[in-house]
Amino acid sequence: DVEVAAPPAWSARADLTSVRAVSHDSKVFSFKFVRVRYTAESLKDAAAAAAAAAAENGAEAEGLRLDPMAMVRAGRHLEIEAKVGGQGTPWEGEEEIVVRPYSPIDANTTTPAFSSSSPSSSPSPPDAAAETEFEFDCDCSFDLLVKIYTGTERHPRGGKMSQHLDALAVGDTVSVSGPLGATQYEPANKHVVLICGGTGVTPIWQIAKQICSDNDRIRERNGGSGDAGGGDGGGNGGDGNGDGDQNAPQEVRISLISFNKTEADILMKEELEALLLGENHALTFCVTGAEEDNTEAKASDRANANTDEAKDDDGGEIAADERSGYVVNQTTS
Repeated sequence: DVEVAAPPAWSARADLTSVRAVSHDSKVFSFKFVRVRYTAESLKDAAAAAAAAAAENGAEAEGLRLDPMAMVRAGRHLEIEAKVGGQGTPWEGEEEIVVRPYSPIDANTTTPAFSSSSPSSSPSPPDAAAETEFEFDCDCSFDLLVKIYTGTERHPRGGKMSQHLDALAVGDTVSVSGPLGATQYEPANKHVVLICGGTGVTPIWQIAKQICSDNDRIRERNGGSGDAGGGDGGGNGGDGNGDGDQNAPQEVRISLISFNKTEADILMKEELEALLLGENHALTFCVTGAEEDNTEAKASDRANANTDEAKDDDGGEIAADERSGYVVNQTTS
């Protein structure tokens, strides 16, 4: 992780375009930007980063425009701001400003920070001495995966922001800013362990996507041979047949563990399986609560079974295919 705590680079208004239920208490809210405001400093940074990304991807920067979501690097988040309360809501009385952080599940961390548009809409590097803020129209969009916290006996009024979002109609507007967060993912190790629970899967999803994208680029650079360096144990690098750069980036293996109360609570299960299984990764869903269908451990039908065996803490053997499947009613000390 790299500390990158700083004020948001941009703020914007975004319209709700659709809502999709993905579980009994969670929904995906899709938003489209209306207007995005940058500071002079952040606009210069965004333009420089976009030009570099465009060059890396063999694209021309001319005739392209800023995509604010491309600045939301893996591990960082957005903030949604709204007026909540008032008559007819669980929070009777005056409205108050509520701000909540959310990790977008479609944060674009791998493509250029510009999206195709006409040259007339392309911003020029600003003159900080002349202006301090710049606004642009934007047709970019983003999705938020949100658990709706309705009232319970223990918390009668439920969650303020989640219920506010759930009450929005298509076409309603929210205020959003970003990117925010004290850390962001940077490649550092050959094996990364990611642990999450419930909607905490959203930042983990960002990081897992970034790692898999990085791995794809490494394979392309190595001609599909996999890791650079390491060789066959005899000092040969690359795919074991030639000299390799021992300092070159190497593929990262992911071990992802997702904890949920019941199997019905597992979010982004299909997306995680499609991303990780079939590669050299391990994916485990741990169900911690009682559920009728969860009396037996079940391995994923598309599990990426490793040929070696693992040992549990008590020294017992764990079947290889269980390392990418379910652990049901798991208890921890």
